[in-house]
Amino acid sequence: MEDKNLIMARRVAERVEQAGGKVYYVGGLVRDWLLNRESKDVDIEVHGITPESLQSILKELGSPILMGASFGVYGLAHFDLDISMPRKRQHSGGKADFENCVEPFLGTREAARRRDLT
Repeated sequence: MEDKNLIMARRVAERVEQAGGKVYYVGGLVRDWLLNRESKDVDIEVHGITPESLQSILKELGSPILMGASFGVYGLAHFDLDISMPRKRQHSGGKADFENCVEPFLGTREAARRRDLT
């Protein structure tokens, strides 16, 4: 039987693609698939649509949870699913002042650079 979180991830992907975007599996799920292990970690990254469009899609599918507006990370109530948007670090003032900002049209190569691939 397929995991409810993977089923919902696929539903999110279908709706995002209908809106002109693209969804990628990322994080621990990919690592565990590569190591042929079962994973409880379901993370997806949404590219090519605005945060507002993603929020609208999530409202259609359930009760969205905003885990961090500046980080562009969402969830859905009753699902163990992290839904993120690409982001980049942006200099915001002084010497060490950096902030993360959502950049939905960043591109997969650039978005992957910020990921922890261990």
